[in-house]
Amino acid sequence: MIESIEILVVQNYDLDCEKVFYCGDSELEAYRKYKNLSNGKRNIFKAKVYKRNFLNTPFIMKYEILEILA
Repeated sequence: MIESIEILVVQNYDLDCEKVFYCGDSELEAYRKYKNLSNGKRNIFKAKVYKRNFLNTPFIMKYEILEILA
């Protein structure tokens, strides 16, 4: 499993319909994704992300929140 610290934009965090809209290093790009989300509870997190590659495509297996940015 690949472990890295990244910025996440999550809609409806801690609910059944949770969705990750951005996972990367750029806070500016994360803020743009955050502003484009219209409904639901929106959050920007700095998190330790655990990824695994399936057929050369990275999938987020789990993440641990380190800091809440918005």
